This record gives sequence, C-alpha cells and structure tokens, in this order.
Amino acid sequence: MITVPFDRSMTRPSPASHPEPPARLRICESSLETVSRPEHAAYTFTLSVIAIITFLPPAVLGVAQLAPGAEPMSSWTLPTLLVSCALLGAGLWWMVSASTITVRATVEDGVAVRTWRVVRTEIPWQAIESVRPGPTGGTMEVGPRWYGPGRIGYTGGSTSVVIRIHPLYRKAARQGSIGGDTVRRLAAEYVVSVPEPEAVASKLTALRARALDAA
Repeated sequence: MITVPFDRSMTRPSPASHPEPPARLRICESSLETVSRPEHAAYTFTLSVIAIITFLPPAVLGVAQLAPGAEPMSSWTLPTLLVSCALLGAGLWWMVSASTITVRATVEDGVAVRTWRVVRTEIPWQAIESVRPGPTGGTMEVGPRWYGPGRIGYTGGSTSVVIRIHPLYRKAARQGSIGGDTVRRLAAEYVVSVPEPEAVASKLTALRARALDAA
C-alpha cells in the first residue's frame, strides 16, 4: 500500500479577485491622469441635509394638524411632500457622488477636465500661461463652482492646482482669431482638484514645454 502525501494548501479556494480602484494619480512619460473624489466631510454634510429636508417638513405638517381648528389634510398632501423631499435628497446625493474630478493631459491633446459625467473643459497647451499648486482646504466644495469673474473651479477634494490662461490667448479666442467655440469659453483661471498638487503642477508644466517645443 502506497501512501501519497496530501497537500491541503492546494485545495484551499483562492480568494475572490476584486478589481482595483482607478489610480488617483498616474504619471507617464507623455501623459498624466488624476482622479479626485469628494471627501468624507462632504458626504456627512450632505446626509445631514438630506435627513433634515426629509423628516422636518412632514414633522412640522403633522404638528400643525394637531393644532385646534386645523383644517383636515388632503390625502395627497403627505405623499406629495414625501416624494418631493425624496427627489430633492436624491438630487443632492447625486450632485456630491458624481462630483469626481478627472484630469487627463497628453502632449498631443492638452488638458481635459471632467466632472458630473457631462461637464467637460478642454484646454490647449498654447492657452496655458502657468500651472501652480492651489490653496488647500474646501472639503465641502464639490462640483463645478464659480469663484468670480473669469475664475472657475472643478472641486472634489482639498488639494488643487491653478491653471492660468494667457490673457492674450484668451483675448484672441474671444475675438474669434483662434480656436472654436470651446476655446472662446475659456476662463482666466481654473482651480482643479488633484492629488499631490506639486507633482501634478510640475508634470503639467513639463508636458506643456514639450508640446510647445514640438509645435
């Protein structure tokens, strides 16, 4: 009788493989990609607001019905109010959860910023005057934002870069001398949420220099 050694390690099921989340920062020789998502503080604040707008109006309406001489409530009032609050809460949650800021830059195509899945801005290298690390903070700021005349933000995190558009390029684009409709709508500055802003600003500056040298 021959005894064959039994290796139990070979019968153990391998753990289920889970897809890795997309990298927050990917730097290659001729391209750069970043992903910035809203931080926990933004989600916590949004959940608090949703809870208030969902439960407070029905509670106030219920208390009002207990007052002496209150008119009877229509059978449609409460369901309509609940549905309206639910839709408003769902809209607020979508605004936050969809406020992921993605940046893709290549030597050939320039810089593209995208958020809310449909809002997109494309910036050619010739239009960029400078790129520098931006201010830190603003964990509650999510999605596209307007900071004042000529200053637009794409925010989804607490760290950012500031992309400044050359004034002469912007003036020529507005006069129709160069570019198309997309270029004519360029702002003077863009505050874009990115991870590791120093590294991103340095890489964007290097890509811009390569693109302008090759032009």
